[in-house]
Amino acid sequence: MPTEAVALILAGALCHALWNMLVRRGAHPEGFVWWLAAAAAVVYAPLGLYLLIVVGLPAAGLPFVGATVAIHVVYFILLGRAYQLGDLSIVYPIARGTGPLLVPFIAVPLLGERLSPLGVVGIALILVGVVTLQVGGLRAGALGRLVDGMRHPAARYAFAVGVTIAFYSVVDKAGVGRVDPLLYGYLIFVGAALAAGPYFWLRCRPAVLGSWRENRGSLLLAGLLSPLSYFMALTAFRLGQVSYLAPMREVSIVLAALLGALVLGEELSASRLGSAALTAAGVALIGLGA
Repeated sequence: MPTEAVALILAGALCHALWNMLVRRGAHPEGFVWWLAAAAAVVYAPLGLYLLIVVGLPAAGLPFVGATVAIHVVYFILLGRAYQLGDLSIVYPIARGTGPLLVPFIAVPLLGERLSPLGVVGIALILVGVVTLQVGGLRAGALGRLVDGMRHPAARYAFAVGVTIAFYSVVDKAGVGRVDPLLYGYLIFVGAALAAGPYFWLRCRPAVLGSWRENRGSLLLAGLLSPLSYFMALTAFRLGQVSYLAPMREVSIVLAALLGALVLGEELSASRLGSAALTAAGVALIGLGA
């Protein structure tokens, strides 16, 4: 695996953890997710317009841009509903764990990628570490809470979010081979904000208005960090296999837990540190075996 790809994924994971912390602290998450996309479209407009004029959007890339925008519209709607209905400690591991789990099964047959035995073990360690971290660490009771949480209505939304993550990751791997990654990423946020706007404003107007009223500063900062995180991921996808890189992105969950402990004063037990160590070991194995 190219060192540059790993570095980009890890730096992007830090940005992802930071904006995820802002979402956790914010009110009206269903409105927050739309504002995040809209803010990103505005904040990065100069860059997007510059790239559109100078680099251009190849015709061969249009189907991939259209496909990923459609998937991201569904992603934002489902993500907002999951956050609105469920406990983040259940929603987040299901959503973030499902996507990387499915990516290799989609990318290997469709993109012709190959996984080494060491890489497969690395992916498995990342997934176990991420999921157990979010439900309390490496304890039987924590895993039981995850199973119980699957019965919650929000769990179905979270699982669906994970499916959309898997599909847009594979589409984007192919898309950035045809379109500049920064332009491609910018168009995702513009397209998703515009296409999803009618749904959010008609169905979730109180949440949209309340989120802007109560979390304006956080929304703008999240709108800066979220695209930056994905720009890094898209650039990395151009350099390496998405089967490995998509699971590596989930290091953001470990970083979010660490930020929660350092910034928000949340508990970080020895059991949860064990989960973080598993995730770090998985990243290291992918780096060695890919």
